[in-house]
Amino acid sequence: MAFKNKIILFLGILNFLVFKGVFAASIYLSPAQKTVNVGDSFSIVVYVESSDQAMNAVSFRLSFPKDLLKVNNVSKAGSIINFWVQEPQVSAEEIFTEGVVLNPGYQGSAGKILTINFKALKEGTADLNFISGSVLANDGQGTNILKSLNSATIKIRPKVKEEKTKDVFQQTSFIPAPIIISPTHPSQNKWYNIKEAKLVWNLPENINEVRTLLGQNPNAYPQVSYIPPINSKDVTTPYDGVWYFSLQFCNETSCSDIGRYKLQIDTTPPTVNLKEIQREDLTDPRVKIYIDAKDDLSGIDYYLININGKTEKWIDDGTHIYQLKDLKPGQYEISVKVFDKAGNNNEAKLSFEIKPLEPPEITDYPKEVVLGEPVIIKGRTKYPNVDVYVYLEHQKGAKVVNNTKTKENGEFEIMVNNLSAGVYKAYAQFRDEIGRESLPSDYVNIVVRVPYLIEVFGLKINIFNVLILFISLIIVLILGITYYLRKLNQIRERVEKETKDLHNAIHNFIKYLHSRFEEQIKLLQETKNKRELTEEENKILHELEEKLDKLNKYLHKEIKDIEEIFK
Repeated sequence: MAFKNKIILFLGILNFLVFKGVFAASIYLSPAQKTVNVGDSFSIVVYVESSDQAMNAVSFRLSFPKDLLKVNNVSKAGSIINFWVQEPQVSAEEIFTEGVVLNPGYQGSAGKILTINFKALKEGTADLNFISGSVLANDGQGTNILKSLNSATIKIRPKVKEEKTKDVFQQTSFIPAPIIISPTHPSQNKWYNIKEAKLVWNLPENINEVRTLLGQNPNAYPQVSYIPPINSKDVTTPYDGVWYFSLQFCNETSCSDIGRYKLQIDTTPPTVNLKEIQREDLTDPRVKIYIDAKDDLSGIDYYLININGKTEKWIDDGTHIYQLKDLKPGQYEISVKVFDKAGNNNEAKLSFEIKPLEPPEITDYPKEVVLGEPVIIKGRTKYPNVDVYVYLEHQKGAKVVNNTKTKENGEFEIMVNNLSAGVYKAYAQFRDEIGRESLPSDYVNIVVRVPYLIEVFGLKINIFNVLILFISLIIVLILGITYYLRKLNQIRERVEKETKDLHNAIHNFIKYLHSRFEEQIKLLQETKNKRELTEEENKILHELEEKLDKLNKYLHKEIKDIEEIFK
């Protein structure tokens, strides 16, 4: 048997689905009540209902009275089982089987397992009872979700000649019992907050009448006749409670066994009231809320508890007490929304306060320390052996936290290392062993500076001062050079202008001399053409020609020199 159970579990793991929770399933017999005559053969169908979650394995052990009933055979036709771990076995008084539904499993209200064909042996009442059973969820964990095993009762009458009558109490085995399902209320074990339900069924052949009844008696006989027969009906329950829809098929000679479908209706929200369990110390954060919630029909299912925007799902352990935790001093509002098993809900709110302890006092601290030196902060509280937290917040937002315990006299001392340069805002706060907290202490400022390089006449110069001075000198030097170059450029422009003016004046003067020399030479040459020049005139002509040639060469050289200067 252990080996077979392992096989079932192994196949369940192969058919893994994401686990969503534990739901209810049931194994039931149909019809649940039947009347037969001695010698009659009849069938009982074993079904599994798992409307909320897919199942993938089922097993059961069913007993029957061997002196009243005999098993003719067991049929697997139409079964949802794909793999029989244990083929159906029949002993003198028991029927046993185990089977697996391969992935994705089965989910629904009428999963046929097998059909048992009995023969009535003698008059009496035969009870078909489940000795044991299991329905494993298709969740990868083999969770047993079986909630109920529903038996059946067979009334065996003496063998008599059947009368052809339409009496509402007549039940024979010629017409199969109705199997009812509901798309609006798919599980008979679940509560719903909708009074309007739709019920559907399949009509067998040769049926000319359907009889129905909606009531709260689970053994009532249907009285409302529909001719021609209908295959569905919309019903509305008059009020909340457990209701049974009874259905019977009839033809001209007989009627079927009665099929029933249970509707559990609860449209009334639960009631809920909140009360804080009294605290002797209002600084104690261990707040307890007594939740008084009631629901007369479906019962309380779960709670959604919201405190300051954070929501938690909570299941009552029977004490009706919700314990709050990790709350800091302040004003709070708790909202509790309670849900019943039909989905109705109600909400209640309650305000309470957690008062703070008296804040600690910082008694000694350095107003200024050199970078690399530790910061030692001392203080005191009224409470011994509590955890003190010292916070140092940098001006740029970074925060350093160190903690220690107070001494027996409530004093504390803490050393903080490796702080970066800057201005820090320091304060202290403490918490005791039960979670009570104080308000923050007064803030103090601590400066962590870089070390000074020199100190002259009380003037303290550090690396940052030197760096700033160096950068300032570079800036002044750049500005001075820029100014010098600008002035030099202005002087150069003035010299260029004056030089150009002088060059133009000299050039004009030389041109004037050149023209005068040419005029004199021209005059002497004309005279020479008319007459022979005197010795003195020839000498003058020759000197003028030499000087004109030298003047041209000099003028050409000076022009080139000036051009070189202004390149």
